[in-house]
Amino acid sequence: MYLLVEFSGDPKVYSVVPLQHIVDGSIRSEVKSYIGKKVQIIWGKKHYDVILRDQGSKRSMDILCDKLAIDAAEIEDDRNGNLSLGNSSTSKKSSKRVQTRIDRSESIASVHQKRTKRQSTASSSNVPIETQSGDSIEVVTFAANIAPESDCVTTISTPSNDQRIHELQIKIEKLKSAKKKYRKRLEEQQKMNEDLEKKLKSYGVNKKKIELSEGSGVYLRSSKVAAAKLASKTPSILARNLFRYVFSSEEMTGRSLLGRKCNANKEVSALPAVDPVKRDAIVEFSLKAFNLKATDGGNLMDNFRIHKAKILSSLTKLLREEAKNRN
Repeated sequence: MYLLVEFSGDPKVYSVVPLQHIVDGSIRSEVKSYIGKKVQIIWGKKHYDVILRDQGSKRSMDILCDKLAIDAAEIEDDRNGNLSLGNSSTSKKSSKRVQTRIDRSESIASVHQKRTKRQSTASSSNVPIETQSGDSIEVVTFAANIAPESDCVTTISTPSNDQRIHELQIKIEKLKSAKKKYRKRLEEQQKMNEDLEKKLKSYGVNKKKIELSEGSGVYLRSSKVAAAKLASKTPSILARNLFRYVFSSEEMTGRSLLGRKCNANKEVSALPAVDPVKRDAIVEFSLKAFNLKATDGGNLMDNFRIHKAKILSSLTKLLREEAKNRN
């Protein structure tokens, strides 16, 4: 928890400090009841008497502190008869602080100009004064240089004041330029955050799904793949379980596995095949899951060919069973 405190003085100074900075431990447990009252805090190695204004999160207290600081600066400007630059605050803390510094710098420049106008030049005049002996002596007296027909005081600007005003004006321009840079950086950061969120979302989607065959584009949730493997003792059973996950009932209705005629019923026209990309991805994944790989050569009795034939036969039976259940 953080606290917003007000230091004594004019203009008012505000700051945000952690709850642990309160000297009296008993106040920390009941800090809400001390809002608006004087408390003592630790700042560095010294203790200060401050007025507790509010409590809350770090972000909310920083926003309130910036607002009160700007209001205090505007009140100070009104007392000195200065024109405020306006409250063109942004939604971000850095832009508010830059604007506050601009306002205060211009107020200082205005004060220096007024002080310069109050200065008057001193001119000397020789006035003859008679002594008791009748001799006339000449003494130097100083008087304000006043125009004969005007009550306006003639003012001069010393080089040091002009230089100070010029430096303040340069500082104001730099602060305005810094404000533009902060806005540009903020926009760039927001764009970077949006791109990062998109990447994280896409990464999350790919992480939850598994591609059955590399480059096939056939994905299945990792939980379903794990469930299919757990209930499968052979490649044929695994292929059947995956087939039910990948193909819907509508995709299996009126379809055959390879789109060929049945040897037992050659007079019957061949049914269209299921999606070959999905079918081949399931067969390939099932064989790889049991470490079955194709070997070079034409050996028809190797395990890879045998189990692949069993998978195709099992999937064909599965399509027939689905057709009978439909009928």
